[in-house]
Amino acid sequence: MKIVELTSKEWLDGNRLNQAIRGPEEYLAYARIPHATGKEIQEVLEANPFLTEYDAVIFGAFEEETMEGGEITQMDFLAIPQVELVGFCVAKSIFQKVGPFQTGIAGGGTEYEFLCRLLGEGRAFLIPCALDQKKEHQESIESSTELLEEGTKQVAARQEISKEYAGYLWKIYYEIYKESPHLSLLLEQWLRICPQLLEQMEYVTEHEDEFLRLRRLTAPWFIIMGDQTCYGVLHTFAKRLGEELMAYGESVVLSDNSLGNYRDLSQLMEKPYKAIVGFQSPVLSKDFFKRMNVDQYLFYFDNPLFFHDLFHELSPKIHILQQDGDYARYGRDYYGIKDSIHFFPGGDAWKEPGKSVPKSSQGAFGEEEDQKFLERPLDLVFIGSYHPVKERMASDFEQGYYDYMIAHPQETFEVGCVGYTSKEGEKISAFDLTQYYPVCKEVVAYYRHKVMETLLASGIEVHVYGDSWKDYPDTKGRKNLVIHPALSVEESLHTLSLCKCSLNVMTWHKNGMTERIANSMANGAICITDETTYLKFHFDEECMLQFSLEDLESLPGRIRNLFEDAPRMEAMSKRAREIAMKEYTWEKRSLLLLEKVNQDVKFGGSEG
Repeated sequence: MKIVELTSKEWLDGNRLNQAIRGPEEYLAYARIPHATGKEIQEVLEANPFLTEYDAVIFGAFEEETMEGGEITQMDFLAIPQVELVGFCVAKSIFQKVGPFQTGIAGGGTEYEFLCRLLGEGRAFLIPCALDQKKEHQESIESSTELLEEGTKQVAARQEISKEYAGYLWKIYYEIYKESPHLSLLLEQWLRICPQLLEQMEYVTEHEDEFLRLRRLTAPWFIIMGDQTCYGVLHTFAKRLGEELMAYGESVVLSDNSLGNYRDLSQLMEKPYKAIVGFQSPVLSKDFFKRMNVDQYLFYFDNPLFFHDLFHELSPKIHILQQDGDYARYGRDYYGIKDSIHFFPGGDAWKEPGKSVPKSSQGAFGEEEDQKFLERPLDLVFIGSYHPVKERMASDFEQGYYDYMIAHPQETFEVGCVGYTSKEGEKISAFDLTQYYPVCKEVVAYYRHKVMETLLASGIEVHVYGDSWKDYPDTKGRKNLVIHPALSVEESLHTLSLCKCSLNVMTWHKNGMTERIANSMANGAICITDETTYLKFHFDEECMLQFSLEDLESLPGRIRNLFEDAPRMEAMSKRAREIAMKEYTWEKRSLLLLEKVNQDVKFGGSEG
């Protein structure tokens, strides 16, 4: 169990409460000092093992000295007058149902509002506590532990509720209790505790959108996994994002329904969602999702040219997340997508089954493994597919464009299109290039083959994976190509932890960063990759070897020099891990996305 002691100021801060959620412990306890200490709460919990049967144990001080403890319902908790919470313990699993602590409420009461939501989904046990030592201390469920120190004046948390908070609670819970026989009691308590309730109810009516946005801050995420492209990598992205969001206390619903079965998805209309996230998921272009009044975040990892039809008439609620800065700009300039941003996936260090990966500068390794780097059995691996090079394009125009891009590999496809058509006197814009995307794919195939051919012909051995490499032509360097069976995502991480260097050839991401690079670095494999604007700006030769497609002749010599410099390789491996584990993990990427979505919800997001 993780125990966090907070001051009264921190107690009212939802962000501070949320910061404590992340960690491997199954239970999380909060103690409000000086009223209660972590040690005192722990003693009560240890003395009463049956309390682990509950989703929450609440320590509350009340005006009535005769208040009894025991299992408590949501209705009971709402109706109790003048309660001051001084501590509570929750099972972390409950966050998956109810979401994190609210961060959008002004005036405090965050912990109280969270427990109201929790009681709607789980079971809780209430332990009454005395707040003032001048009063006789009450025993807490067969425990004589004195939980409370002499101190501050009792102020009921609900008496500190701001106008926005009170109205927000009323908006949520009135629907729950309007048919309840306890409604009159509930209303009586609210009127006594907050005399301005009628004014606040009127405020709610006039500012309904504000309260709907507040509700979304703790609503579940709906994550669509996408298809099985590239041996399930999109499923892995969705799964890892969901896992990391849940580790921050977020409620997450994962769906593999990438094709959009309307019958199954109709449940989405029944309750609010914080956001819908798709990984190259065509379903989000369907009318069903366009009608949903909730922001949708759609990851695309390839050039927008390949998804031209899907990018037309997108919902204004769509946010496009691209792994290349140029693709993000292309989405804004040519498709009018207001929020098309550079946001790439994260990486992972391989972990042995049953063991955790230390979140430290050492990544998945330690000092002992550092010393064993040179003992790794594989020198150079390439975890990617092979695509045979086409001999000729379908038309003279396509052939001309193809030849132009082969001669200008530093240019993006749209820039190259403008350059080529200007040269030929044509009037084809970069936007019209969408009809020629098959040519672009052939350009990528040519350079992937060219890089491999250059290395193999020079005598450098490369380990590759999957049946597609059986189509590699029988050249003089073919004997240096070692073909292994295809890898799952988890197997590829293990392979990266066993190799010294990992080759990467971009699929024409000229301003991009990919998960293959992040995975290589996180596993201590020195990444050898063609350069991009992003990579040149963020990484140097101390952690990565970058090369130009215009100068492939020098690449074999640079790799050999690296292989012959053991101290340099060891230093690069360690430096790469340090950077990756600090900035490029799914933990880091999910936190950045969480911060973005929270900002979008607070400042202009829509409600589902």
